[in-house]
Amino acid sequence: MRSNASGFTILEVLVAFVIMALVVSMLLPGQGDMFARAQRSNEQLLAGDVMQSLVALERATGMDASERTLDLPLGWQMSRTVRPQVFHDVSGTTVTFTLHGQYQRLLAERTIWTPSQ
Repeated sequence: MRSNASGFTILEVLVAFVIMALVVSMLLPGQGDMFARAQRSNEQLLAGDVMQSLVALERATGMDASERTLDLPLGWQMSRTVRPQVFHDVSGTTVTFTLHGQYQRLLAERTIWTPSQ
């Protein structure tokens, strides 16, 4: 006796699940890369803003910008290097700011020159 039941057999359902699992497994690594790129992009934008603030503080006040308290994200490090330098027969100082993120990855570096007074 044959019934006229409609629907899918268990084999057809299993094949559909296998195909969906393969598609999802191909998409997941791409999603991880996309999230990592987005995180790096956000870090670069934030590092640029921090760098602009440091340079503005250095130029406006003429004080050591590293003395200020910075709320840097966890794992970030900022360094400030000062060197005397002569530029076109004018003596001054070169200040280099370097900002490193997690795992010592260089995020931003800026150098400014200020003439001596």
